[in-house]
Amino acid sequence: MPRIISFTCLLICIIVFAPYKLTASQTLDLEQHKNNFEANIEHLQLHPDQLSIRIWLRPYIQINQTELNKYYTFLISDLKKQENKLNTEQSIAWNYEIGHVQTRLDSTELALHSYNKCLSLVDSLLYPKVYTALKIEQAFVYRQRYESNKSVNLLEEALELAQLNNDTTEQIHIKYWLAEAYQKVGKYEQALTLAQELYKYSEQNNDLMNAPYNLIQLAQITSFIETDTSYFDYYHMALAISKSLNHQELQGNVLMQLASAYLSENYYEKAEIYFNKASAFYDDLTTTEKLHFLNEITALHIKTNALKTAKTKALQSLKLAQHMQGDLWCLGACSNLASIYQLEEKYDSAFYFYAQTVKQYKRTNNLPELSKTFKNISDLYLETKQYRQSVDYLDSSLITQQQAINNINASTLARLRTETDYYINKSKISELQSKNQESVARAKRLAI
Repeated sequence: MPRIISFTCLLICIIVFAPYKLTASQTLDLEQHKNNFEANIEHLQLHPDQLSIRIWLRPYIQINQTELNKYYTFLISDLKKQENKLNTEQSIAWNYEIGHVQTRLDSTELALHSYNKCLSLVDSLLYPKVYTALKIEQAFVYRQRYESNKSVNLLEEALELAQLNNDTTEQIHIKYWLAEAYQKVGKYEQALTLAQELYKYSEQNNDLMNAPYNLIQLAQITSFIETDTSYFDYYHMALAISKSLNHQELQGNVLMQLASAYLSENYYEKAEIYFNKASAFYDDLTTTEKLHFLNEITALHIKTNALKTAKTKALQSLKLAQHMQGDLWCLGACSNLASIYQLEEKYDSAFYFYAQTVKQYKRTNNLPELSKTFKNISDLYLETKQYRQSVDYLDSSLITQQQAINNINASTLARLRTETDYYINKSKISELQSKNQESVARAKRLAI
C-alpha cells in the first residue's frame, strides 16, 4: 500500500497559516510595487540614512507569475546598468528585493547569495532592524530548503537582536516562525512555550485575527506531545473565533486545517465533513491555499479508495500548480498521482510521478519525504516482482532516513525504530523473492 502524502504540518515550502497577513487584497499589484521600489531607490539617493526594508513577498499572496518573471528580469538587468552609480544603501535595498523574488521563484541558492551580499554591506549598528530583517529572510530561505537547523540558528539570532532593540512587534513575528522551526527539529517543548506566549499576547491585545493562527500552531505542536486527541480543542477554538469575525478566508483556512488534522488521525468521516464545509470558502482562498486544500482532499479520497474522485482532484491541483513558477508547487499533486496510479496498478505512470517527486525532494534536501518516497518506490518494485531494485530502494530509504535523523539529533529510539522497520521490510522482500523462485522452478518442472 503506497503512503498517502499529507501536508497538514507544512508542505513543500508552503505554510497555510501565517500571522500578519494582508487583509484588503490578497493579490499583489506588481506594477504598483515596482513603482514603489523605484521611488524608494530614488529616495535613498538623497536620504541614505532612511534605509528600511520590509517583508512583502510571501506564499500566501497571490502573484501573476508571468509578471513576476518580467519584474525579476527588470531587477537584474537594471542593476547591471546602475550598479556602479548606487550608494551602499541603494545596493542593499536592490539586492534585498532581488533576494525576495528569487525566493518566490524557488531559486534559493541565488537568494542566499543576494542576502549575503546585503549582509556584507549593511552596518548592523547603524541599521539594526535592517540587519535583523536580513537574518529572518535567510532563515526563510533555509526553511524553504528544509534545512531546519540553520533556520533555527538564524531565527534565534534574529530574536536576540529584536530583544536588544526592544522591538516587540518583531519579536512576535520571529517567535511564530521559530516555534515552527523548533517543531520541525523535534524541539517540541521549546516550540510549545513560544506558541503559548504568542496566543497569550494575542489574547492580551484582543488580536482576534492572529489568535486563530496561534491556536492552530498550538494544536499542531501539541499533537506531537500529547498521547490523546485533546489538541483538537485548539482547532475548534480557532474555528469559533473565525466564525465570530465572519472572515471568509480565515474560516476556510481553519476548516481546512481541522479537516487535515482529522485526516492525519484517520478520522475519515469527520475529515470529509470539514473538507466539505471548507469547500464553501474555496473561492476565498489564495492560490497556495487552494493547492493545499486540493492535495489534502485528494489524500482523503485515496484513503477511502475513491480513486476516480481522487484523480480528478489531483489533476485539478496539478493544473493549478503548473500556472505557478517553480516545480515545488506540483509536488503534492505528483505525490498523490503516484499513489493513485500505484493503486490502479498503472505502474509506468506511478514510476513517472514518483520520479518527479524524488527530483524535487532531492533539490530541496527534504530528506524525510525523500526517504518515504524511496520506500514507496521499493514497494512498487516489490509489487512488480523486481526484487533487486526493491532492495536497492529500501536501502536508499534507510540511509536517507538515518541522515534525516542525524540532522535533527533525533532520539536513539527513533534510530532503532527506523532500523527495525528496515529489516522487517527486507525480510519480507527476501521471503517473496524466495517464493517467486520456487514458483518459477515448479513451473519449469511441470513443463518438462
